[in-house]
Amino acid sequence: MSRNLTIISGSSHPEFAALVAEQLGFTPHHVLHGKFANGEIRFELLESVRGSDVYVIQTSCTPINDMLMELLIMVQTCRYASANRITAVIPFFPYCRQDKMSSWQQPITAKLVANMLSVAGVNHIITMDLHAAQLQGFFDIPCDNLASIVTLIPWIHRYIPDWQNGVVVAPVNGAVKIATKLRDSLNLPMAFIHKQRHKNARCELVLVGDVHGKVTIVVDDMIDTSNTLCFAAERLKEAGSSKTLNNGNIP
Repeated sequence: MSRNLTIISGSSHPEFAALVAEQLGFTPHHVLHGKFANGEIRFELLESVRGSDVYVIQTSCTPINDMLMELLIMVQTCRYASANRITAVIPFFPYCRQDKMSSWQQPITAKLVANMLSVAGVNHIITMDLHAAQLQGFFDIPCDNLASIVTLIPWIHRYIPDWQNGVVVAPVNGAVKIATKLRDSLNLPMAFIHKQRHKNARCELVLVGDVHGKVTIVVDDMIDTSNTLCFAAERLKEAGSSKTLNNGNIP
């Protein structure tokens, strides 16, 4: 492996960046993170990156706008410091749910973020489980969309002794694709939870499938408040599920 490789951690998840660096036999680059008195983000390189292939690791988490702005600033700093190539490692891509216009009043913010990263100087994007696969077409630079299912399956095999007695559950329509992939990989049955709205505005969770006495593995594509997963777990428990496990992208 080339030693001319540099790993720079953002403020979002320095522990993850340190783990990646350790696995590769590196230490994260020495940098300065902070804020000016007026709240603007401050970033400085404390070592040279001239001629290096730089990997900037920064995910999307609270406060999302600060994390995104810090990422853009880190990338531009590396570009001005004569980095050879800059790869942005963004496990959870910001604003990825805003990938289409449901009406003329709405923006396509995912495309805007993709453009901002290109303008800042990113040469390559590495992300995971984009909200919609077509988002890769928003980039004018290479974008690798990794799948978490590759690591999820070994985890299930290792930590769920009775996973063979399981059922994969999609708690919302948007999770059907990823739940189907997991079901096919594990060779398990599948169930769905359908939200049925009544005229009086009451919402009822309708379970489609048999989960009685089964280990239920609930797969969602995105988690904000966890309300959907909590309601799904309650409904599955009522239906006789012996154990419920949740998985999803958490911003």
